Amino acid sequence: MNAVARPQESWARSTLDYYVTTIRTQLQSQFQYRAATYMYMVALVVEPVIYLVVWTTIARSQGGSVQGIGVGQFAAYYVVWTLVRGWNVVFTPFGWEWRIREGQLSTCSLR
Repeated sequence: MNAVARPQESWARSTLDYYVTTIRTQLQSQFQYRAATYMYMVALVVEPVIYLVVWTTIARSQGGSVQGIGVGQFAAYYVVWTLVRGWNVVFTPFGWEWRIREGQLSTCSLR
C-alpha cells in the first residue's frame, strides 16, 4: 500500500475549493429551479385570474349575473378550475419526447 504523502496545506486547500465549488453550483441550481417554479406558478394562475376579472366585470355590468351565474359563482368556478388544473397538468407526447431526448427524464425520475 503506497500512500501518496500530501502536504496538509494542499489537502486543506483542495477540500476548501471542492466545498466552495459545490456550494456555489448548488445555489445556482436551486435558484434556477425556484425561478422556474415561480414562473410556472404565475403562468398557471394568470389565465384564470384574467377570465375571472372579465366575467365578473361583465356580470356586474349586467346587474350581478350572466345567465343566472353570479359573481360569487364565477369566483368559485375559477378557484376550483385553478386547483384542478394545477393538480392535473400533464405533458403532451411532445413534452415527454423532449425530456427523453434531452436526458432530463432520468434526473426527474430520481427526484
